[in-house]
Amino acid sequence: MNIIEITESFFDLPQNTLNTKTRKRPYIVARQMLSSVLYQECMYTYTMIARIQDRHHATIMHHVGNHLNTMSIKTDETNAEYLEDVIDYKIKYKDFKAHILNHEELVKVTAHNFVQRYNDLVSAHKKELFLKLINDTNGLTEMV
Repeated sequence: MNIIEITESFFDLPQNTLNTKTRKRPYIVARQMLSSVLYQECMYTYTMIARIQDRHHATIMHHVGNHLNTMSIKTDETNAEYLEDVIDYKIKYKDFKAHILNHEELVKVTAHNFVQRYNDLVSAHKKELFLKLINDTNGLTEMV
């Protein structure tokens, strides 16, 4: 079972429908929550998530941003009209996150993503140190 099928199953969506272009709320919420779990918990990049969902990376950034905004709403300050929606969203997300993170296949991929992103950061840091060394060396040569 892949991550899309797991998500469709959790949200009771018909099989092979999550990646369609529909804008119906249940699909948007499922995509938004999936994007957030993969980005925040599983170390996926926006581009990786976009490929999984057949979307543009900016759409994934939008999903994650909307998710963070919704999760930051304090339920004691929310307009009563939207209070139930916010509480339902937060509960659903908590359950979905636990459901997703219990899948062994995802944990293996997450570990791989972590190592890959770590290596990318190390490479970037080495490049930065190398460039700093070159700049420092150029300064020394100019002084001589």
